[in-house]
Amino acid sequence: MQIAHQNWPAVEHYLTTRSVLLIPIGSTEQHGPNGLIGTDHLVAESLARSVGEEMGILVAPPWPMECLTTTWRFPDRPLFPRKH
Repeated sequence: MQIAHQNWPAVEHYLTTRSVLLIPIGSTEQHGPNGLIGTDHLVAESLARSVGEEMGILVAPPWPMECLTTTWRFPDRPLFPRKH
């Protein structure tokens, strides 16, 4: 069950009867010149969907993020303020 595919009454009902929500988290970063920028969060989302389907757990939209300073030079990373 994905939140994005539910209406709000269905989500409200789920949250009043269950206390588990899967939130797929994965970085958005380069994977070489041929790799997909979203590889990490796409894998996390796929795994969360599989687990959610198997166990009847609601799955939130993916949270694509990264905090690695080694990837800050690439233009695809989320923009978080840098501290110097």
